[in-house]
Amino acid sequence: MSNKKQNIQSKYKEEYASKLIEHMGKGFSFSSFSKIVDVTPKCLYDWVDIHESFSDAKAKGEQHAKYLFESKLLEKLDNYESAPDAGVGKFMLNARFRDEYSENKNNNVKVERLEDLINSLTIPES
Repeated sequence: MSNKKQNIQSKYKEEYASKLIEHMGKGFSFSSFSKIVDVTPKCLYDWVDIHESFSDAKAKGEQHAKYLFESKLLEKLDNYESAPDAGVGKFMLNARFRDEYSENKNNNVKVERLEDLINSLTIPES
């Protein structure tokens, strides 16, 4: 095993998996977790490739973050007077969750009002 790979593995701790889920569940990005554990974002991606538990935590964290963003938008729908502009909500989802909400994806959702955006979301049952 190369020194570089040993160094990457030696910095990893099993507790990072649960911490990553918690971090992303607050809406933070995967790469910003590098600040918490004091490694580079590239190191995080290496850990995903090396440690199955960390890879699983990344996937779970993404779902937790997505749920947070979608539920916050739904909360705003309940209070139209302080509801954000639909374009802002759409931008946030496009920027944060490109695979599901990007303009390049053929989802054909026309958003003119926040309600249209919310109606296009699918929220998993808890």
